[in-house]
Amino acid sequence: MIKTIILASTLLFSVVTDDKYKGLTKEERKFVKNIELIELETLQNIYRASDNTIMVEFGSIKYLLNSETGHVDNVWILGDDDTTWEELGSEY
Repeated sequence: MIKTIILASTLLFSVVTDDKYKGLTKEERKFVKNIELIELETLQNIYRASDNTIMVEFGSIKYLLNSETGHVDNVWILGDDDTTWEELGSEY
């Protein structure tokens, strides 16, 4: 009985976690998870912007990740008007 509960909860957790990172390679998942660790906000959206770039969006900040180089290509923050995105560039 306990083994069944543990197995079921493990499978459920893995399905939920995998859905969030669907379509990403193992290295890309690791890259995104590292960005999640430094952010205080909850991850809202992940999508592929091009073959080698991934857009990772949080509530008021978004990152353009280059999976080929392993660097952040660009960062945007939500402006004071809550509608305009202000580009910070890669040096952020």
